[in-house]
Amino acid sequence: EVNLEQTNLDSLPVNIAYWQRLEKFSIQDNKADTLKLPNNIGYLSSLKNLSISNTPLDTLPRTIGASQSLQTLSLIACKLKILPKALGKIKTLQTLELDNNDLTKLPESIYHMHNLQYLSLRNNHFTHLPDEICFMKGLMTLDLRGNYFSDYDIEIVKALLPKCTILYDVKLRPQ
Repeated sequence: EVNLEQTNLDSLPVNIAYWQRLEKFSIQDNKADTLKLPNNIGYLSSLKNLSISNTPLDTLPRTIGASQSLQTLSLIACKLKILPKALGKIKTLQTLELDNNDLTKLPESIYHMHNLQYLSLRNNHFTHLPDEICFMKGLMTLDLRGNYFSDYDIEIVKALLPKCTILYDVKLRPQ
């Protein structure tokens, strides 16, 4: 387990891929302008929990999709605007938290993550979700609070995911 708090890192070492027994990796409150994750971070074969918060990320490497054991991915307040398509290739992922970013849409591949049980998109810039969300059969909780969904949009999501608990508030779009 590695927990880094209040550091001033602009990148992580490339040799992180050799930490094959690492199960939990957490970075909080990094003070650098942006943090660059190494391209090989998805090859940590034992990594079950990756948590990054209050740390602006350069990008999320596409190799994250190569993860074989990741169960929880939390990217909170990382100033992310887009996510790689490869994120949807993580078959073991059960929890995905993307709160307090600058996201407006998700890559289509995410909607085919059948093992995902909890998806939190709090405080982003979403206005709707595509009908493909109905493919997320294992989703038990979807948190949409702090986005710009109308009552109508919420009703559509409820109809598409009838077994899912949907947390939301109706927030008006800025003029």
